Amino acid sequence: MPANHLRRMISLTANCTGTLARGQFEEVMLQSHDHTDAVLPAGVNLLDEVFTEILTEKGLCRDCEAAELIARTLFALFQSGVREKEVLRNLAMDYAEPEVREKSC
Repeated sequence: MPANHLRRMISLTANCTGTLARGQFEEVMLQSHDHTDAVLPAGVNLLDEVFTEILTEKGLCRDCEAAELIARTLFALFQSGVREKEVLRNLAMDYAEPEVREKSC
């Protein structure tokens, strides 16, 4: 969330309540991080685990065009909110399967 938007949220909250209590400020700050595009370490680990499993299953190396497509697909799915390992894996495979067959290492 852009800093100016966060400041405006805090200002509006303070204006509505008269003051911004510590708990309210912390809640606003936590909410501001709910929708970031950042992939935290746990997300990176999950994506790498799923990516490695798919590559192993398909017999692909990490530096081929098919692997890049799979990585992009996994990342897009993760950023769209998919966090379950099996769902990530299955959706990535369904989407990338036709391309993977054509672009194997």
